[in-house]
Amino acid sequence: MKLKSTIVISWAIVVTCFIVAFCTFPIISNNALQKKEKNSWAIKAKSFQDKNYLSNKYKKSNNPDSYSNHQREYLYNYKTEINQHKCLSEAIYYEARSESEIGQKAVAEVIVNRVKSKHFPNTICEVVYQGSHRKTGCQFSFTCDGSISSELDKKNWERSQNVAKLVMMGGVRPFTEISTHYHTIDISPPWIDDLRPTMKIGSHMFYRFKFREISD
Repeated sequence: MKLKSTIVISWAIVVTCFIVAFCTFPIISNNALQKKEKNSWAIKAKSFQDKNYLSNKYKKSNNPDSYSNHQREYLYNYKTEINQHKCLSEAIYYEARSESEIGQKAVAEVIVNRVKSKHFPNTICEVVYQGSHRKTGCQFSFTCDGSISSELDKKNWERSQNVAKLVMMGGVRPFTEISTHYHTIDISPPWIDDLRPTMKIGSHMFYRFKFREISD
């Protein structure tokens, strides 16, 4: 009697395992395929970035209809992040390449704070290039004074890229007291009377709105 019970229990375990495996195998396989597809497109996007990063020129597929919706969305988002990183790197490079690392992080943080503010555009690139199409009124001077056409110093450019990446990934704890403005210490722009000074870092003075619009 005990032998029969043991046999029945053993077969019950085998059948249960078979049913569980049968039900979960399609899910596991589908997840594996999706992960493989995502990794494949990540590699392609990385190659895309490395080849066209400095010029920011992206090639279009000769047959975009062959991409799945997932592939198109993933590649679009990846390219958008690359572009935002490039804009932030440019701002750090042209505005603060001679500053210490903390000074460069402060400049980057001002741009991020502007993105969060309702008084400025909603993306890094829009913030950096705000007003650049006008002869006067650009928010960051390098975007309209011709500086951007000068040849990049490789070492300083790589340093700016690294700082931009760190800031965009949230690797820098906010420290500028939500500053949204700054200027070099050798000038005194007219808008400083409307703002509250927060700190001096290197050759820059930082300011925020007198009302506390955004939190750290």
